[in-house]
Amino acid sequence: MKSNPHQRLRDAIIENTGDKSNIFIENIPKKWEKFSDVVLFNEGTFGGEVWKPFIGNDFWNDIAEALDVKRIGIKGEIRGRRRESNVMMVLGDNDWVIRLENGIKFGYNFTKCMFSAGNINERRRMGEIVTNNEIVVDLYAGIGYYSLPILANGLAKHVYCFDWNPTAIYALKRNIGINGIDGSRCSVIEGDNRITTNEYRNIADRVILGLLPSSFGGFEAALRVLKGNGGILHIHGLGKSGSHLDWITEVEHELLDYNYKIKRKELIVIKSHSPHWNHLVLDLQLEGK
Repeated sequence: MKSNPHQRLRDAIIENTGDKSNIFIENIPKKWEKFSDVVLFNEGTFGGEVWKPFIGNDFWNDIAEALDVKRIGIKGEIRGRRRESNVMMVLGDNDWVIRLENGIKFGYNFTKCMFSAGNINERRRMGEIVTNNEIVVDLYAGIGYYSLPILANGLAKHVYCFDWNPTAIYALKRNIGINGIDGSRCSVIEGDNRITTNEYRNIADRVILGLLPSSFGGFEAALRVLKGNGGILHIHGLGKSGSHLDWITEVEHELLDYNYKIKRKELIVIKSHSPHWNHLVLDLQLEGK
């Protein structure tokens, strides 16, 4: 098999369709995401009129062989308040996949849950930053993007994982098991954290607010679970490129009404999220007033 996957894909499609026209070739995808035995193409790929005569089992099987995968999906628009993935599976019938990263197994249903490979450094950081006997609350735990690295390092006394997406909750519970994590060190709480956190007041040394595009709606819940003498918040959000200070100021303004003061802050730029916008994390150390 040729080493260049782009050339292999191009050759396979041309052989399958018999079409070598420039217009056709220009529509062959140049970008995709590959992991395990899965390839995910971007939204709209193979969706134009030019492809309709050719789409079928032979077409997808030829692409799978060219890219050395067994399953193929086409990404859709992220939808709903739960930020659910919307991937259409066009080859294969099992959407469960496990991605190995820094020794941790992240399993999830890729047609329903998202996984951002670009957040790898932040997941690693969360696994390294927690110190001995801390109690951590992850308000938007998902499949365990940040909770699993924390649990794997073995230092946290307990991690409370909140989420309201049943598909993500299922994956998180399964991931705790497949990573050999002691389940007694982790509590998984399903439901709206604006309500469920009422039973977990003043417990946390550290709170993760990992929701995009904005986690502002979780501030009240975060400060409800934070210990009265203070602790650390990791606040995720989107800030305009070159205007990160504006976002920091907005975060600080939102916190003015609460009974804490900011002792220390640090901004981490995770990655470019979209044109002119960056995924940011603001670490805030708070202490009671």
